Amino acid sequence: MVEGLVNLVTPAYNCAGHISRLLDSVLIQTYPMIKMYVIDDGSTDNTREVIIDYIPLFVRKGYELKYIYQENAGQSCAINNALKLVDGEFLLWPDSDDWYKEPDSIEKLVETLMGFDDEVGVARCRYEFVSDHTFQTVRTNIFPNYGIAECISDDAIHQRNGFVWYPGGYVVKTKLLDKFIPNRSIYVEKNAGQNFQLLFPYLVNSKCVSIDAVLYCYLLREGSQSRSNGFEERRRKVEAYIRTYINTMDNMSTLGDLKRDEYKKYVLPVFYSKLLKNDVENQETDSFRQHVRECKRLNAPLSKQNRRLYWWTKLFGIKSYMIIGRFFNKLSA
Repeated sequence: MVEGLVNLVTPAYNCAGHISRLLDSVLIQTYPMIKMYVIDDGSTDNTREVIIDYIPLFVRKGYELKYIYQENAGQSCAINNALKLVDGEFLLWPDSDDWYKEPDSIEKLVETLMGFDDEVGVARCRYEFVSDHTFQTVRTNIFPNYGIAECISDDAIHQRNGFVWYPGGYVVKTKLLDKFIPNRSIYVEKNAGQNFQLLFPYLVNSKCVSIDAVLYCYLLREGSQSRSNGFEERRRKVEAYIRTYINTMDNMSTLGDLKRDEYKKYVLPVFYSKLLKNDVENQETDSFRQHVRECKRLNAPLSKQNRRLYWWTKLFGIKSYMIIGRFFNKLSA
């Protein structure tokens, strides 16, 4: 591990039109030691050429930029491959369509984290959420405490107190990586959620300190690779998130069975409610039955409406349930 070195890890897929914003924001940073890995996830545009053109600019700045190509396998695979290469004292993982807001963004994040012992493994900043249509600020988030080392794993699970899962605005200590993520391996599949797998083990096993400064810009993009359309694509994506979540939870021996069950009982119903809504909207009876059975197996609570609908689908389909529902709604109107 190179003392003082900051590693940035960024998956990239068909991002030739926007990754320059991120690379430019890195080039103006005041922090002196940066090595950045961009993992091209099988892009079909000129992403490679754009990144390669930045390599001499990074060298001139005294930084390093490494371009790595892989066959298209998803962002989780890109991150998983990059983790084996990380050799710096600190790690950040910005997305290709986001950027650092201020020249001292990375310096502030790192210096804040350096001010604490290894009980604190994470520092975070506030985010500016920017519209991709107008490039105007839509909102910023705030945290309840600043400069205080605290456990925020419950905030992460319950999505409260300004917490966001989005990458880039967090810096972690690499010396804790092998302890929290054994073999530097995360669960890999095309739609797996890499941000949760990277960050949550740190939040469970160490404390986080928050900075009262907006240092990172997150682009709210319509049609980005994080969005999905169509019944099958939505289903595959959410099911992959569920597998990611369960895999990450089950592999965290330090979490404890009671806390693991508590987190599963809260989060799994959120995921499954999205799946069941998708099934109902598309009148996919077999898929609905399958997901209800999974909920029962995982002890994920079901809403009263979904329980009622499940019993109906044992004899009939979703379509007939919706027709009858519309009929009674007309009678009561």
